[in-house]
Amino acid sequence: MTKKIWIGAAAVAAAAVSAVALIASAQSTAGAKITPAPPQMLRVGQEGRVTMRGTVASVATGSLTVDSWGGPWTINVGADAKVLPSLNGLKAGDFVSILGTVSTSSNFTINATLVRDWTSQRAMREAKHREKNRERPRDYRGTASNLSGSSFTLTTAKGTVYTVEVASDAKTLNRTRGALPFADIGDGNTVLVRGSDASGTITAHLVRDISLPAKSQQAGH
Repeated sequence: MTKKIWIGAAAVAAAAVSAVALIASAQSTAGAKITPAPPQMLRVGQEGRVTMRGTVASVATGSLTVDSWGGPWTINVGADAKVLPSLNGLKAGDFVSILGTVSTSSNFTINATLVRDWTSQRAMREAKHREKNRERPRDYRGTASNLSGSSFTLTTAKGTVYTVEVASDAKTLNRTRGALPFADIGDGNTVLVRGSDASGTITAHLVRDISLPAKSQQAGH
């Protein structure tokens, strides 16, 4: 068993040395433009324990092919292996890290104990971040149009168009922050809206019409 593990580890080390030589050769090519890629890694410890990072080339039932140092590697993913977030979510092109041991029966093969899909987890974090930001109230400014009932269209200076749904408990104010009936907001008026956007629809809790003068000023004319 010890001999087999040593042979497997030696194959891994040889692949790593070959990869380093290839990179050195590529870097010495004059004028070559290198496109940045996720950093690959291959580290072999005692008893054939392996830490690897690379890119998924293909996914099969119970195994992966991962491109890393030395070329493609077969990653056996048994029932006891932990896959984050899930094996079903893995796809070609994902950047993964692998913990496991070098196979004693097949070359360029690792028996995984942990597979972590960094691409999928990053996408999940970004989606949660976008959802959180979408739900967080913020301020919008633009031109009001198509007022009807308790909704209207808001067009920003950059041309972004939102549908604004005014909540039943929303405050509607004039430019001096005095109370203003929603019906008094006219087409073409400039308004400030505070609310949460969900796919282009803002639920407004505050609408302030900064085009209209205060009622006291209107009475003075």
